[in-house]
Amino acid sequence: MKNTLMLPIVFLAYLGLWIGVLALFSVLGNVLQMQLLLEGRYAFFLGEIIYQGLQLFPAASLVATATLFLYIMRHRVLVSVSIVLFVLFSTALVFWAIPASFTLLSEYAPARAELIDSARIYSERLPSSGVIHHSLGNRWIWFSETPAGDLNSLAVVRNEKTAEDEVFSVYQTAAYVPGTRTILPDGEANPMHALVVDKSSFVGLRQPPFISALLSDVHLMSHTFYRLWYEDAYAYWLQTGVCFFFILSLFACTLWSSWRLLNAVCLFAVLRAFFTLWRVVVYERKVNFFEEAVGNYLPEAYMYPLFLAVFALALHAVGIVFAVRRGVTSASERPLYD
Repeated sequence: MKNTLMLPIVFLAYLGLWIGVLALFSVLGNVLQMQLLLEGRYAFFLGEIIYQGLQLFPAASLVATATLFLYIMRHRVLVSVSIVLFVLFSTALVFWAIPASFTLLSEYAPARAELIDSARIYSERLPSSGVIHHSLGNRWIWFSETPAGDLNSLAVVRNEKTAEDEVFSVYQTAAYVPGTRTILPDGEANPMHALVVDKSSFVGLRQPPFISALLSDVHLMSHTFYRLWYEDAYAYWLQTGVCFFFILSLFACTLWSSWRLLNAVCLFAVLRAFFTLWRVVVYERKVNFFEEAVGNYLPEAYMYPLFLAVFALALHAVGIVFAVRRGVTSASERPLYD
């Protein structure tokens, strides 16, 4: 019983964790934000973290609900009470927490707009590609960009090295040669050695494709929920309700095998597939055969979420079969695995 009563606390911990993770990775993919952070302008960085956290709250809620099954795999819980708690969590999120995050997002929007304006003004003073400039203290750094606009490296010119210290020279403009790591300052005939400095320097700021694809899907879903809340509340309730219904069906993944690690991998794989499925089915609406079958009977706004609900029903059925096979009853306190 104690483990069951811990579910709300664990859920809130997971929710805070995923809000932070999704928001942080969203901001880390922004070159301007990284430049501002490097310059010590923490207000811009933290302000964007807050904004992204509010914006991605719906997606983070779905992920937190799904990862709660990992806790159930590890601890003995009362199945009947756990089911009630999951339903209460989902209901509270759909009807209260997510709309509240939308309200906070709207209220925070003017403050973020001011931060963006300030960031743009400050960014004009940031170094452009190929310019050595004066940074914090007496540090002089070099910014170089790739053709795609990513920050490539930070470097300064090293002229010579004495017994006590290194001697650096500073030039306003220069051409950087990545292959030889040399620069050719304006007005100089010979290239000079370029030394990468500062532990905060990084090469090739580019998110891995699987992370950028996931962030694109969760941003798309969260933005769609935000728009629906202000345009059509019934469509919002239907879409979010179907999404949480799908997430609750992921309990089937926890019963897939007696190996917890395999179950966890299966859970996250199906969760990732869910975001892709939502984008393809609900947003892009690439299910023509379903539209031809029921298009004359259902409004378009409700048709595609219900198609997603069919997949959720299938997963629920699989989970029930697994639960019956393992002898899990609603009145027993036992783990959902052997």
